[in-house]
Amino acid sequence: MDLHKIIKLILTVEERGLNKVRLAKTVYFVHKELIRNHVASSTDIKYIRMPLGPVPDGFMEIATKYADILVTERPTGLAYNSKLYSVNKPRWWAKRLDKKDSGYAAIKRILGELDAIPTSVLVEISHSEPSWVKNVNGVKFYISEQDMKHRLPLRNKIPYRTEAADEQSLQASLVNGMLKDIVEESTDLEFPSDG
Repeated sequence: MDLHKIIKLILTVEERGLNKVRLAKTVYFVHKELIRNHVASSTDIKYIRMPLGPVPDGFMEIATKYADILVTERPTGLAYNSKLYSVNKPRWWAKRLDKKDSGYAAIKRILGELDAIPTSVLVEISHSEPSWVKNVNGVKFYISEQDMKHRLPLRNKIPYRTEAADEQSLQASLVNGMLKDIVEESTDLEFPSDG
């Protein structure tokens, strides 16, 4: 199942749309569960290690490549969360998918589990994924067997966060996600190698 199809199915279930960070994390965790359910393969989507967790390769171009994915700007004060992604299909299309597409039913179930998890917690969870930990920002990778061993936390283990606390946690995660790169660049400037 390719990136476009997964995003389209996610946004069909999430009728109100998802912001950029939430959608990128949702794709990652939905893809993992689809692999577990033998509906997708780990090589269907490649990911890029980014400060806020894995981002699907080609994610930034998805709206320009496909007319059925809409992106609208919304003022949030956070540059990385100012775009809302939605699907350009009527509701009747989703009802037809229910019977036709096995991926749709699986995604609908998985999204039910993800709904209880704040975006900042999804980012924190993605920061513990082995592929994210072992790579540096900008490196591309596929979901590994080690990543597959990590499961989402149980509902009763998920911390409650207000929207403001969620945004503050996202800001902190962004800094933490960039910290290693910042330290390495600073060290390289202070102590350049001899080549």
